[in-house]
Amino acid sequence: MPLLRFDPQADDRFTPLAEATRDVQADQTIWLDVRNPTSSELLRVAQWFHLHPLALEDIRKRGQRPKLDVYGKQLHIVIYALEPGEYGNAPRRRELAIVVTERAVATIHVDASDVLDAAAERWAEHCAQKASPEPGMLLYTLLDTVVDGYFPVIDSYGERIDDAESLLFRDPTHDALRDVFAMKRELLELRKVVAPARELTNGLSRRELPALGEHTIAYFQDIQDHIMRVIDGIDADRDVLSSLVDVQLSLTSNRLNETMKRLTSASIILMTLALIAGIYGMNFKHMPELTWRYGYFGVLGFMLVTGVALLIAFRRLKWW
Repeated sequence: MPLLRFDPQADDRFTPLAEATRDVQADQTIWLDVRNPTSSELLRVAQWFHLHPLALEDIRKRGQRPKLDVYGKQLHIVIYALEPGEYGNAPRRRELAIVVTERAVATIHVDASDVLDAAAERWAEHCAQKASPEPGMLLYTLLDTVVDGYFPVIDSYGERIDDAESLLFRDPTHDALRDVFAMKRELLELRKVVAPARELTNGLSRRELPALGEHTIAYFQDIQDHIMRVIDGIDADRDVLSSLVDVQLSLTSNRLNETMKRLTSASIILMTLALIAGIYGMNFKHMPELTWRYGYFGVLGFMLVTGVALLIAFRRLKWW
């Protein structure tokens, strides 16, 4: 299966297209990869592939959810490739439109993606083994490469969650809720991208599609299993993040309780000393201790002993 790739850096991108397609034999298929096409270039691709108007409209508008559309013997697929971002940042999403016919496969996208380079290498190895270069197998190679790229993204979130958990227990005063909620929001957006891909592969593995051979059903079922693992990983990470929120709130509550215990014990000690001082400040004339020569120092000593005794009692109760 010949691979024709066109990008903005190449001059006169579509000049070789007519020549290449003329050389294609009747039983041979091609893979056309187009990056960031203009409206006129996209129209030329649509004419060559006989794209359905609805498929052409989706490719032009972009921002579509992952889906599978069937127009007679033609398939239109939208899926997102994910690339891990820098640590602490959300992954980068690359929208990829795939058109599959009985004799050709077209991949249309805006940004350059390492996923397509990896898929091209896998496809070259597949063809080198003299395996059947059918559009269905090429579609499997593309989708499997895209889905395999989801796992490093999930692993990166696992590392971020472990770091947040370690920081939370190492420094309970650190406010980790901002990072936790940011990751929860990112995982929610990630699930919106991955979950519809499960329906996409389910349609490929359970429907008899003319552009795909029956022997490819098992391959698409394998992709569906991988997507389920990714979704399970996303849900597990979200559960862990929810648990971290509960832990953070519990630690905050415990710190507040400890503070209240210390304030309460300090208040009791001061109130006791104030009671003693209040008794000897009532200015009654007939108070035996008032005429005692060492009464002032005796009362101070009694207050000191009482305060220390109360402090020891509170420390045994772990209130201080």
